[in-house]
Amino acid sequence: MTTTVTIVAHIVATAPEVLATIAKTVRSEVHGAGSANASVPLRDDARASVTVAGFGDELPVAIDVSAPTVEQARSAASALRSQLKAGPGWRIESGPGA
Repeated sequence: MTTTVTIVAHIVATAPEVLATIAKTVRSEVHGAGSANASVPLRDDARASVTVAGFGDELPVAIDVSAPTVEQARSAASALRSQLKAGPGWRIESGPGA
C-alpha cells in the first residue's frame, strides 16, 4: 500500500516545469517525462508527482509525495517542502496528509 502526502506550491507553471524544477532541486531526474505518470524519485523510497490547476481553477500546484509508509511520505514531503522554499524560493504549504 502506498501513502500520499500533498504539499501545495503557490506558483504558476506547467507540470513538466514543476517536475523539472523538483528534479533539479533534489538532484534527481524526471521518470516518464511527457507522460501522465511522470514523477521524480525522492529520498525514503518516495516519489513526487504533480497536478496543475486546470482552466478556471485556482493557481496552486499540488505536489503529491507517495511512499510505502506514512512516516516515509511525511518525511520526504517535509524535506521537499524545505528544499523548494530554500532553492527556487517557492511559497509552499502543507496539504492533505502532511
